[in-house]
Formats: sequence, structure tokens, C-alpha cells
Amino acid sequence: MADFQINMAANFVGKMVKVKGWIRHIRSSGSIYFIEVRDGYGEIQCVVVKSEVDERLFKECAELKLESSLVVEGLLREEKELQGDMKFLLRIYKLLIFLMRSIPYPRNLMG
Repeated sequence: MADFQINMAANFVGKMVKVKGWIRHIRSSGSIYFIEVRDGYGEIQCVVVKSEVDERLFKECAELKLESSLVVEGLLREEKELQGDMKFLLRIYKLLIFLMRSIPYPRNLMG
């Protein structure tokens, strides 16, 4: 697996990549988690689909917190209806590292 930076995503479409970064935003629709990750070079939307991963990984997603560090592996694809850096979608298949930490200040002060 090659080194990957989010701003170079166009070069990795259709390939398995490893993303190292911080959670910017996370939401769930019940059977899918949408996780926005930033790495210092850009942001990317990651998706975890319950029917495509093992139960342990899906349950771990419920423990994710904003600004936590993580390393994930998944298949990168381009989404035509999305804009900017977020037009790339990483379908996560492995959560390799997850370091949970709480934000040391109120969310509304984060600019």
C-alpha cells in the first residue's frame, strides 16, 4: 500500500489506501457511518456500511469521538455528486488504530 495524502486522492481512485488523520465530523443513519477525516492536506468522507464489515468494526464506530486520531484502510472511489475534496469517498474495511480523546475545550470555541 502506497503512502497516501488526501490532497492526492485523484491518483488513487479504485485502490486500497490507508488514511491517517483526525475525525472532523461523524454521523450515522443506523446502518451506515459517515466519518469526515482530515489529514493536514485535505478532508475526505469515509463510509462504514454495516453489511460490508464485521460486527466488531461497526460497533467500534459508535465509540469514535470528534478530533480523535485514527488510521483506516479502505477502497477509494470518486463520487460525481460530491464537491471539492469531499468528492472522494473511502469505503472503510479496517480500523487499524483509534486513539480516543475528548476535546479539551467547548466545541463552539473551535472556529
